[in-house]
Amino acid sequence: LPNSFLALLIIAIAYTMATATATTTTSGATQPLVTKWSSRYRGATVEDLDPPAALSLNPSDAISLALMSAFERDYTHLTIVDADTRALLGYISIPHLQSLLDSGKVKPEDQLSAAMTRFQRKGRTYQVITM
Repeated sequence: LPNSFLALLIIAIAYTMATATATTTTSGATQPLVTKWSSRYRGATVEDLDPPAALSLNPSDAISLALMSAFERDYTHLTIVDADTRALLGYISIPHLQSLLDSGKVKPEDQLSAAMTRFQRKGRTYQVITM
């Protein structure tokens, strides 16, 4: 088949799948089309799901606090912010933190600054362009 025909066929199939609103069962009854992802949440909104509040720690906080906080909330990553300005400084990966603890590179009483991944705060100077 020519490539242009295949492209049109793929577009037609995608359009049909995107606009399909119902399917017919063997008994003739119409049921709404439910995708795997949408059936997982059944049309819930963010408010319905009630996610836990975001959690940020400071570089001076203890590694043990980060571990306890992450395990209590079932988080795998935590953001690290400046204590005064709340500027985002970096993050801590809990699996990476556990490997650092296991290898003895950090201790539970050490500060997060010893194990955190820092964001690049200094780069090229930004030049404002005006017309």
